[in-house]
Amino acid sequence: MSPAAGLLVLLVAGHFLADFAFQTRRMVDSKKRLGGLASHGLAVALVQAAVAWPFLSLGAAPLLVGLAVVHAGIDRLKAMADRPSGLKAFLSDQAGHLIVVIVVWMAWRRLPGWPGPLHDGFEIPLETWTFLAVIGAAFAFNWTGGAVVVAGVLDRHRLDQVTADITEEERSRGRTIGILERLILLILVIIGQWGALGFVIAAKSIARFKDLDKRDFSERYLIGTLASVLVAIASGLSVRGVLRWIGWVG
Repeated sequence: MSPAAGLLVLLVAGHFLADFAFQTRRMVDSKKRLGGLASHGLAVALVQAAVAWPFLSLGAAPLLVGLAVVHAGIDRLKAMADRPSGLKAFLSDQAGHLIVVIVVWMAWRRLPGWPGPLHDGFEIPLETWTFLAVIGAAFAFNWTGGAVVVAGVLDRHRLDQVTADITEEERSRGRTIGILERLILLILVIIGQWGALGFVIAAKSIARFKDLDKRDFSERYLIGTLASVLVAIASGLSVRGVLRWIGWVG
């Protein structure tokens, strides 16, 4: 794996970790205020610095600060939009962040002395460090980002109205089931156990068997489940592609 490829993978992984593992609900709710944006921007800079530690230098510090500032600016624009939530807003927001990451990556490679030495005492091989970052980012995205995607898909079809009468506790259990479903499927895809995917979906369907007689509920259940499965499979295949690229899988 070349240093340029390693840096790109680490920066992308750092973005997903910062946005989905280290962004608190309080940060999300306060993005219309400067304090909330500043807290999230600081978290982005710190997480990216930690993940890209093998290549970190004083020359890269302004790039990370710029990345954090632009990241916060994109989030500000999203928060001030007419419709800040929803699938389209989420995908546009993520696309903007990833474009900024690529720009920073291109600028980083042009720093004097690139790629720079791996820090003294950093005994973890670059491939291993990258592997850990990629796996962590995939789990973080499926935990939080996957729920946003599924909610966005359901919202486009007005299917959240079907469950308007259920309690918040029941909604919480449903979200937990969705998270566990995606994490299990993600693991199975990464290790190549495709035959086991059906057992996970079947187990979920058995628990809802009686409710599937209701057409509205069954349509909501099917769309939500397929969206959740698609997120897990797509991210799992992406992880396998990256791991193949860096030499972890054949």
